[in-house]
Amino acid sequence: MEVKKVVDVRGLNPKERQKIVMEESKKLETGEIIEVISDDERMPKFAPKIAEAMGNIEFINVKKENGLY
Repeated sequence: MEVKKVVDVRGLNPKERQKIVMEESKKLETGEIIEVISDDERMPKFAPKIAEAMGNIEFINVKKENGLY
């Protein structure tokens, strides 16, 4: 699968992050992937819950690279 959209939410609070990701994910077609870049170390724990709460995206994976998630 290929990433369709990259959304950088570094430095934003959780509510702002969720709003932006939700807005951007609504623009995707079924099967497209959105990559979210965050500097919040809580993302591995919260990303699946955020995706579930949104209801319109499926959580796939979290990886850490150079201090980003």
